[in-house]
Amino acid sequence: MRNVGELARAPILALPRLTLRQREAILGFVFVAPLLIGFAIFVGGPLLAILYFSFFRWNIIQGTLTFIGTANYERLLTSSDVAEIARTTFLFGVGFVPLTVVAGLVLAVALNSRTRLFIGLRAAYFLPVVISLAAWSIVWRLVLAPDGPLNALLQLVGQSPVAWLRNPALALAAIIGVQFLKTAGYSMVLFLAALQTVPWDLLEAAKVDGATRWQSFRAITLPLIAPFTLMVTILLTIASFKTFALIQLMTKGGPGQATTVLAYYIYQTGLQLFDMGYASAVAVVLFVAVLTLTVLQLAARRWWVFEGEGI
Repeated sequence: MRNVGELARAPILALPRLTLRQREAILGFVFVAPLLIGFAIFVGGPLLAILYFSFFRWNIIQGTLTFIGTANYERLLTSSDVAEIARTTFLFGVGFVPLTVVAGLVLAVALNSRTRLFIGLRAAYFLPVVISLAAWSIVWRLVLAPDGPLNALLQLVGQSPVAWLRNPALALAAIIGVQFLKTAGYSMVLFLAALQTVPWDLLEAAKVDGATRWQSFRAITLPLIAPFTLMVTILLTIASFKTFALIQLMTKGGPGQATTVLAYYIYQTGLQLFDMGYASAVAVVLFVAVLTLTVLQLAARRWWVFEGEGI
């Protein structure tokens, strides 16, 4: 029979020895645990809450919460207003995303130099990105006002003033233009980073072989920066669906519903009409739409994104 000393020295629980890969995996989970916990609390939790409340009629003023099943979704799918607002949201994205992607690429190619002049121009084009969106929106609302500087310039050249933000046919285009000017510098910086990854020896070899700058750009640069182009397109697409502050400060969704997009409609329904259940249903549909569009863009990369060895 063992004595007391031997029992004290015996291990209480024999732990298996971990391999190096297992220790690295555990250490990795420890490092990302704070981020995962934060995501679960501040992102995952609200998403589940929105999904939950979308099945209720919730009036935050009266404090009533009544389960109504899928009635909010049925109302959404049969609403002519939602169909028109979804169309406006689509037109905003179609007008904003391709224009910003192309302009960012053109600016990046034109300013891809380390000279002081080009560095200064980069800073000038990027400046709108760091300006407060509230200040940017208010200034442009004044510029596009009926008695604003832009109409004053038109009158100087003999043109009639234009109701930029009061004409339903022009208001959305004006909003797209203002958002484009705010975001083009952001797209430019991302493409500048992409251009730095293109091997100069390939471009020099193409030049020696007699290729023009356009041919080198089309056959070498564009395929190699295609993953970056996809990333920029996805980021701008998501940003277009989230547009709210610009519309709130410039048009408040008007005239009529000419500039009302889904993100702004959620605000109107939930915080102005206090129909939080219906607003939650619209938010869920918007989330599914953005997720689906992002997945489709990622799936389409096989047809136009070059992923050669070492890239």
